[in-house]
Amino acid sequence: MSNQRFMIAGTNSGCGKTTITCALIKALQDYGKDVVSFKCGPDYVDPMFHNKILKTKCTNLDLFLNDVETNKHLISTKTSNNEIGIIEGVMGFYDGVGGITSDASAYDLSMQTDTPVILVINGKGMSVSIIAMIKGFLDYKENNIKGVILNNVSTMLYPKLKLEIESQLNIEVLGYLPHNKKYSLEHRHLGLLMPEEVEDLESNLFALADEIKETVDLKRIVELSNTSVIEDKFTYPNNKYDLTIGIPRDKAICFYYEDNLKLLEKLGVKLEYFSLIDDKKVPNNIDALYMGGGYPELYLDDLSNNKEMLQDIKEKAINMPILAEGGSYIYLCNSYTVDNKKHQFSNILPIDIELTNKLQPFGYVYNTSMDENIFLKDLKVPAHNFHYSKEIDYLGNIKSNKPSGKRNWQGGYLKDNILASYSHYHFYGAMDLLINFLEAATKYKEENKHD
Repeated sequence: MSNQRFMIAGTNSGCGKTTITCALIKALQDYGKDVVSFKCGPDYVDPMFHNKILKTKCTNLDLFLNDVETNKHLISTKTSNNEIGIIEGVMGFYDGVGGITSDASAYDLSMQTDTPVILVINGKGMSVSIIAMIKGFLDYKENNIKGVILNNVSTMLYPKLKLEIESQLNIEVLGYLPHNKKYSLEHRHLGLLMPEEVEDLESNLFALADEIKETVDLKRIVELSNTSVIEDKFTYPNNKYDLTIGIPRDKAICFYYEDNLKLLEKLGVKLEYFSLIDDKKVPNNIDALYMGGGYPELYLDDLSNNKEMLQDIKEKAINMPILAEGGSYIYLCNSYTVDNKKHQFSNILPIDIELTNKLQPFGYVYNTSMDENIFLKDLKVPAHNFHYSKEIDYLGNIKSNKPSGKRNWQGGYLKDNILASYSHYHFYGAMDLLINFLEAATKYKEENKHD
């Protein structure tokens, strides 16, 4: 048994690491490798591109939301049967918590898990300056960088650049990609466009995979990966829960950590998926609702016009435990104003939301409760916020503290059976919160006596 893995990291966001990671996944699959993928950081959308290529679920690795042993466990579990794991980095290689540290960065993860790194360099508009950039990354800190891939460099220039880089620096140049606009992935306010929105995504990425087979030394990348066994010390809770939890999942609400869903199932929970747009009621005999994030602003009419679903959830919310994140938090509110037009939602929460043109307070936080409750009582839970909308004239009762301790704010809704906010939780690092949620669901089931 081995836990073979390597990381594709970048000098900065937008250098092409997601595109190259997806193409490498497909190219290695074509060569008969059993490939599994990971995404460093709290991102939801990048893993959807992995899933589109892999047809399996991508795992998020995050040293703020989870501790080192949890991250090692997640890698070990998915690479335990001779699979090769490709980890896509986050932001720039050294960019971590707080903007001025490398904590919880791709660099940090690579060092904590002893994972070799292939660094992607966007060479557009540069020639020998690329050498200075690579040297800076190599010399900044002791690291696991084993090779580089040059993106957006010409076929004619590449052989000369490779020769110069390898003659001046102690690093291997493992290949290149020439500039091709159709392989670029477009962004919107919460990250990349969704995979289904990208025209000819699959055919383009498959074509790019064929190109990478010619321009990148895949064999050498595999040779550079670490095959050592990761010591797995993680233990799961002993609790098992005979519960059914409803989970909305459609084009509007689709942001979930796949390992959250798998963890629920591991704890005995049955998951019932439904659509806030296409269905009229939530599934029968559910004991709680876990509602993820997404892009409700793209489907406002579809969501607000489904009155039957809005009413059904409003009735369930009287007593049923609900954990709602991001886009679903907005859905539970009274209204959502986008481009000066107000759309009525469920009015379960007495809150009005508006979409702005700038990021609101965001990033990694620790959440604590400001009131007595069944969810966050006496807990300090790591979470991640990233949103452009905000509450209108409303001060919530969840306190979010930045890791530095120098900034905090209030937001969200925490009362009785509902925890709803912009925050997203990774259940492996929020296990006490998850258990509280499942215990509340168990109590609800017992009181309502359904099977």
